[in-house]
Amino acid sequence: CKNFLGGVKLSHSKGFTLAEVLVALGIIGVVAAITMPVLINNHQKAVILAQLKEAYSILTNAIELAKNDNNSGITSDWGALAMSGKDTKSVSQDEYKNFVNNFVNKRFLPYLHVTRDFEAQNNKEMLEMYGYSGIKNPETGEVSFGRKWRRCLVLSNGMLLMFFITNSACLETDSDTGECLRRNYGTLAVYVDVNGYKGHNAEGKDVFLMAFDPRYGDLIMHGKQKNIDNCNTPSTVQYCGYIIQKAGWNFPDNYRWW
Repeated sequence: CKNFLGGVKLSHSKGFTLAEVLVALGIIGVVAAITMPVLINNHQKAVILAQLKEAYSILTNAIELAKNDNNSGITSDWGALAMSGKDTKSVSQDEYKNFVNNFVNKRFLPYLHVTRDFEAQNNKEMLEMYGYSGIKNPETGEVSFGRKWRRCLVLSNGMLLMFFITNSACLETDSDTGECLRRNYGTLAVYVDVNGYKGHNAEGKDVFLMAFDPRYGDLIMHGKQKNIDNCNTPSTVQYCGYIIQKAGWNFPDNYRWW
């Protein structure tokens, strides 16, 4: 319609006031502040679970391929060292390194997509060669695994594998350097950092321990041999990979580290 001046008569509808817009934005901000950390945390957990499952699949697949190519299980590689979860034998540092290197060279290198391959005597060398400060305790933040030699493989997907042999005691120490010369060695094991030098670098968060136990003749998540039912203390955090696997590759409700 037209007004008396011949112009078009405009119809005005009521809009939002500035105050109402600000209130709405405030509500959205509060909701986002509450929900975003939960969503981010859940996403991070899902990524870690997928990476851990992938790491286990990659390693077990390599073992199976090696079995087929060598017509033998991993127990045959223990050889003269006779290593198992119960029977340990005193071996020199060179014997220790040679055994781990021979095992990795035979059972893994041909079957993995490796972008870096190196040895490290301690965490200082790990930091210098790879920018990795060490494996942390999720509660204290203290770095462990410090003085132990390890053979390291970095995969094309960014995962870091650290092969070593568990030990029970140092039998002989170099008086000048403090380096352990002879130990009682046990099970061949591998620490897997599922996202390499990124992330927490902490056990139970993105670092998990697997073992090659002759009693099972295969790769196991560390803790299976003891049927562990939780990993909620700093002294049991090494079993967290098994706890996750036992729960169907999920974090149990009582899982502490996330």
